[in-house]
Amino acid sequence: MTRMQQVVLAALGVALVFTCGCRTKLTGQGPGAGKHYGQQKSRVFPVYIYTSNPGQCLLDWPVATLWKSEQQTVKWFSDDGNQYTIDFGLGSQTAPKNPFQDADPPGSNTFIVPGGGDRPSGALQSGASGYFGFGVHAGDANGPICKKATDPDPGYYVK
Repeated sequence: MTRMQQVVLAALGVALVFTCGCRTKLTGQGPGAGKHYGQQKSRVFPVYIYTSNPGQCLLDWPVATLWKSEQQTVKWFSDDGNQYTIDFGLGSQTAPKNPFQDADPPGSNTFIVPGGGDRPSGALQSGASGYFGFGVHAGDANGPICKKATDPDPGYYVK
């Protein structure tokens, strides 16, 4: 094999490794079936929120199953620069209404997602179990509801 062929082969190998290594990260896809990705330790579910029509907002990941034993969490993002408030008080669950330890203000059922920013949920409460529905307000907790807790049911299953 000539020196030029070796260089071309090495360059192709590097490009192939780089492409394969980046594909999963760039697309957000998991590793495929049979890898227990759904129960991955410390997994963070990224949820992007945006307004689609006046008075209506959408979440790109409205329902998920979170595992306490794996310390899984959620991180909400304002995808359009608007402020949103996640409100577990709008769901039909009984106490605790909010499955997470952190809230705005502490001890409440709400999480403020700043305009153009993000808000991590924090850890799951030790007593949280079952389904926790929530709605979304445009702006602060007194703002209009742009995503009802039953439209269709946004919420998290806690196992």
